[in-house]
Order: sequence, then structure tokens, then C-alpha cells
Amino acid sequence: MAGFLDKKRRLIDYKLTEYGREKLSKGDLSFKFFTFSDKSLFYDSNLTSEYDFKTSSLESFMPFEARFSEGNIINPEFVLSNTIKFESKSRSKLYTVQSSDRTVAEIISDQQFLDDRDVDNKSQHDEILFDRVFRKSIYDFKNNEFILQYPTIKFPVESIVNIPSIKKDYRFRHFTRNKKLVPISKSGVSVNLGQEEDFNSLEYLFKNLEIENLDINSLKDREKVINVIIRELSKDKGSIFKLEYEFLQDNAKETDEYLFELHSIKDNNLSKLVFVNLGEFIDSIEQDQFTVYLIGKVVRTINEKENFNKENRTLIFDLNKDYVFLNIFTMVIR
Repeated sequence: MAGFLDKKRRLIDYKLTEYGREKLSKGDLSFKFFTFSDKSLFYDSNLTSEYDFKTSSLESFMPFEARFSEGNIINPEFVLSNTIKFESKSRSKLYTVQSSDRTVAEIISDQQFLDDRDVDNKSQHDEILFDRVFRKSIYDFKNNEFILQYPTIKFPVESIVNIPSIKKDYRFRHFTRNKKLVPISKSGVSVNLGQEEDFNSLEYLFKNLEIENLDINSLKDREKVINVIIRELSKDKGSIFKLEYEFLQDNAKETDEYLFELHSIKDNNLSKLVFVNLGEFIDSIEQDQFTVYLIGKVVRTINEKENFNKENRTLIFDLNKDYVFLNIFTMVIR
């Protein structure tokens, strides 16, 4: 947005940024908030007036067109089609959302948004206040003996080719593009495509989980399976590493919204991890409502097959490039 064009008929002018046009082309453009900023203005001390404070010097610089910069994207989405290219010949490559030396909070602060009201619950501290921070058990990921006994680890080392691709991963089955479109005949009868391959219901969330009182063998419904797993994880007495945070209610409001992010740090650079939203769930037994996220990294894989055509006496190489998701953390928000 920029400019006061006509005081009587048109106060402001706005246009979509490159990122906004991209969202519009995919039918995914949704406006939820708007803000004002004086980031592009310069201020001078106007001591000759009756008011002794700094005023904007509109003669020096006044933008009449909206400008786009990388800082306008507060919390970028991770889209495989936009991020990944097949130029590298390496067998596997690791992808993250975006390398940056700033967090979402710092990016928002740099926008210099204007606020015309006092925020009642604004804290004087630089961090969110917690009523309780609970750390259950210690995870020593450098200890091989500890890793072998950890409940969610099936193998200490696994080849990337043995990990199912995202389109075959049951953790991604709830996304529309990964669902099966069963053909229906003219008479309205679904065509039988054969039995679904046998799978462990646990794979809706984990590849392995060895804790007491967990019985999901008879369950096939995804929502019920995840409800039972989260319920038993909450009751776990120490075999699972946990970090629990409770927000201080005195400094919280029902209208507050939160952005969560997690980074790996290397050479003072922040590498943002990928968040996968598994959806919202309601546990009728515990009277609990929560949202589950998987947090990890995306890896591109290349499978090569060599075939010899006897008729043409030629050697044919089939390259299958795909992507797998490596889950590192599971986040539950209540």
C-alpha cells in the first residue's frame, strides 16, 4: 500500500506483491490482518512549531507505489514445486524452508508497524512469559546405547531408499493430493481397486513407539489412532523426552495468536525446520482438544534402475526422483 492519491475519493492505493500474486494464482489468497507502517518515511525535528516532537518530512520522500522486499514475507511457506530443482546430480539433498539469521519475531519487529492503542497485556520482557516450563527426562542423542532403547527409534541407522516417499507416507494421507480417487461406474458403484496393503496404524504418526499400555492394533481410523497415541504420550512417566510450556494466563488473551518456529543452528545461521500440520483433534475421553504438528526436514532422493533393451541393444537408465520427510519433533498445542 502506498500514497495519498485523492483526499476526496481515494485515500490509499494498494497492489499485490509478487508473493500475493502467486497465492492468488493458486486460489489460496486470504486476507486476515492489515497493518500500517511508516517505515519508508523520514522524520525531522520541527522545533519551530508549537509541538516539540519529530514530524515526517514529506517533501524529502513520499512513496506512491508499493514496494516488495524479502522482509515482507513474515512466515514463508514451504512449497516443494517452488523450492526444489533437479539441477544437482547428487543422490540425496536436504531442503529447509529458508536460511536466515533472523527469527519471525525479529522480522515482525523490523516492519515498524504503527499501533494506535495501548496493549493491556504487553510485557516489558523480550520473551513470552511462561507459568511453567517442565522438562521430562533427558535425551542423550550422542549415546548409541540410549538411542537403541529409545521408544520411537526403530533402527539407529536407516538408508534413505527404505524411507517411503511423501506421497506414500501415511502421515500425509489426509492431504487432498495424497488421497485415492476411486472410480465410480455409471450405476454409482465404486470400482474395487483391490485390498489396501497391510500397514501399521501407528504409521499415522510414528514409525515406531514402544511404550506401556499402547494398544492400537484393532484401530484403523486415523483420528482415533492419533488420539490414543497422544493420550498415552501425555501419561508417559519418563521414557519419552518432553518439553512442556504453559503460558502465563495473566498475560494472555483469548484473541492472542501465536507463530511457532523451530531452527537448527550452524555457523551462526538459522535453518528453519519444516512444519507439517496433521490437523485438529478432539479426545472425548479426556475432554481434550489439540493440534498436532510434525517438525523435521525434507530430503530429495534419487533411485536409479538399469535395464538392457535386447532388441535395440541399448542400456536404459530409469531415474526416479522423489522426496521423503524426516520427522525430528512432534508438537502438540492445546
